[in-house]
Amino acid sequence: MKKIILLLLLLTAFIRAEINECVTDIYFGNGVWNDYRGANNGRKALEKKILQKIYNGDYEAFKKHHPSLL
Repeated sequence: MKKIILLLLLLTAFIRAEINECVTDIYFGNGVWNDYRGANNGRKALEKKILQKIYNGDYEAFKKHHPSLL
């Protein structure tokens, strides 16, 4: 019975969660089959592509939306 109540609570929380569909989420499995240097190079290349393609080179907007990447 406790498991059913817990499941219902979790489902309710997921349904009531606020979802912002205006935000693009990018998940990148960086470093899965490469070493530390290769992973850093891949991250830098991905950041550069995101900056150019999504933010049209606007570094200030990029910093505002992705402070953890800096």
